[in-house]
Amino acid sequence: MNEDGKDSAREAVGVAHRNLKAAEKAVAQAIVDARHVKVTWREIAEELGIAQPNATRKYKPFVDAGTPRNLWPNEVAPQLLARAAVRMAYEAHQRAEMAELQAVAGARTARVAWGDIAAGVEMLESNAIVKFRPLLVEERTVSVRADALKR
Repeated sequence: MNEDGKDSAREAVGVAHRNLKAAEKAVAQAIVDARHVKVTWREIAEELGIAQPNATRKYKPFVDAGTPRNLWPNEVAPQLLARAAVRMAYEAHQRAEMAELQAVAGARTARVAWGDIAAGVEMLESNAIVKFRPLLVEERTVSVRADALKR
């Protein structure tokens, strides 16, 4: 793989990671908005597909610190719209996670070093390896050096 391919793969990892961070913020904002219109933690957890205590533990700090947007001031049932917004934001987050994983896989195919990938996803190299390596199928290629045959 040439350097241009590696550079493109490195950039793709960074773009995918930034998109994932934006998706995470969108989920948190959707939850802030949902709590503002009295959607329960149980209902939010249902939309996220996780247990209610986990949803509360993870997102309550965002709710406490966040500023809700008044998206549905004249709606009869803003809770339904808020739940749909949480669901849509979470689905976008899942797609962004998959895109990040695909970018990492593409970078590894382009022979980008784990250190460069880690920088793109804002992690330590060891953490990036632990997070992504089990999710990838990497082929190892073995070749014989020409000078080895002369011996």
